[in-house]
Amino acid sequence: MLVSRCLFVLLSAAVPAQTILVPSPGNPNLVVAVANAPPGSVLELDLTIPHYAGALVDKPLTIQGAGGGVGVILFSDFDPYGLRISALGGGRVVLRNIRIDALLFDPFLYPSVTPPALDINLPATESGSILLDNVRAAGVRGAGARVAAGPAVRVVIRDGWFVGGTGVIPPPTPGGIVGGDGASITASGECLIERSSFFGGLGGHSEWYGPIGPQPGAHPGGRGLFLAAPLAALVDCDVIDGAGGSIYFNTYTGPASPCAYVGPGGMSLLSGDMFDVTVQNGAPGNAPGCSPGLAPPPYSLGAGRQDLRTPIAQLQAGVSSTIDVRIPPAGFTWVAYAASLHQQWVPVLLSTTYVDQVVFLEFVGGSVGGGFVSHAFPFIAGPVAQDLDVFLQTVHLDGLLRLGTPASVTVYRY
Repeated sequence: MLVSRCLFVLLSAAVPAQTILVPSPGNPNLVVAVANAPPGSVLELDLTIPHYAGALVDKPLTIQGAGGGVGVILFSDFDPYGLRISALGGGRVVLRNIRIDALLFDPFLYPSVTPPALDINLPATESGSILLDNVRAAGVRGAGARVAAGPAVRVVIRDGWFVGGTGVIPPPTPGGIVGGDGASITASGECLIERSSFFGGLGGHSEWYGPIGPQPGAHPGGRGLFLAAPLAALVDCDVIDGAGGSIYFNTYTGPASPCAYVGPGGMSLLSGDMFDVTVQNGAPGNAPGCSPGLAPPPYSLGAGRQDLRTPIAQLQAGVSSTIDVRIPPAGFTWVAYAASLHQQWVPVLLSTTYVDQVVFLEFVGGSVGGGFVSHAFPFIAGPVAQDLDVFLQTVHLDGLLRLGTPASVTVYRY
């Protein structure tokens, strides 16, 4: 274990970054602090006040709640976005312990633009990595989060919670819009999403009027998750689509059936590899005189595949922790610790490897009965000069050599 610890500390060697409290003299708000911060800085958000939208990140930075707490960014229907990341500068951008909350100032506003609360829109040629660690983002009318990243960008999302905005415009204003997606992620590079929940927004309603007749139909519910990422691994996640919009009568009594005008429920689109993912598609909307719209039963993708859990994925140097590893009923298990992600199908093993630059392989144990066991995560004495991302994957031998679940842990410098 001493050798492995030394290897990890060597991997973390770098020049310490500047830490900036927001607000502080010269940095009265998050927008100014992001603009002023040197690349590699850590911005800590004061927990006693909300921080307002509009910051544009275009360089390597960490933005986190101060002292390990959760920093709050407020985002309204008048803002173009809550927080935007437009470039990485070839480095690493981290959002840690951040909540972007939606404020609906004008419930009657019919928007022509539905920006996301968290907008990560990178050029296709951009390189670097993004870590969203315990980030919660709720859209006003649009998506909770939108991510567009090219092949040279690594995306890791851990312990997230993303909610699409509502498409409902309250009466007496007619109409509505499609419910917002919980998250829309288009990534052609490595992508690992762990222990996160995605909720689609409610579809907009429609009303019928006597002299006019049926108005355009109600709108679809939002997708919990749109995931176009062929190299993605989704681990222990819940995806819940929004319900479709409903039809409300006013005085129209013509022959058209309102049942044909209700909004369909949201339906997520997922790609990549699934490990214990639960999906609930949205229910269709309702209309008077029609059968109630019922959501289809939930279903599982990759049920029972998860065999590695990281109960504490945010670590500090000098703090001990454990991981939970499942051992096969009659076999042996190891855990590979690595410095990077790289998904590749291994034909001879009939399984996929997710880790790259493996530092060491550690034996966990064998069991006649199998099941999860608690195993010590390598202790890092520190101090570390920069955050250390560690990627793990199980390796099993039970007659065949098999590769299991990927996971991630970050040892933070602050």
